[in-house]
Amino acid sequence: MLWQLKKLSTNESLTNPAPLPENWGPIFGLSGIQERLSDLSWLGDAYVDLGWIQVEGRIEDLAQGQNLEQIQSEKVNNMLSDVSTRIASATTVEEKANLLNYQAALTKVPHQKGYPANIVWPPKPF
Repeated sequence: MLWQLKKLSTNESLTNPAPLPENWGPIFGLSGIQERLSDLSWLGDAYVDLGWIQVEGRIEDLAQGQNLEQIQSEKVNNMLSDVSTRIASATTVEEKANLLNYQAALTKVPHQKGYPANIVWPPKPF
């Protein structure tokens, strides 16, 4: 998982996705604790609207030079492939309809305003 510093009120990305800085634990006294990173208001007024948020991606992808758009595109394609398989094996009309709606929502992901950094993933029907 990668992390990105964001302005919480607007979900604006302030950094590129990356691993947490190696020195974050000693600086904040939180080594091994991650739940307090999503809201940094406890650090003072300058940090009230900031938080480190987990985003999709892997460190290995960064090392290979993949950009976030490639990573997200691969994820969408994998999810579409999975849902196509599930549609083919759906046993009820309701299940198939839910999967088709989910598939349609997935195809719209790359067209979202914040793509590829800020994605609202559709809820899985399974």
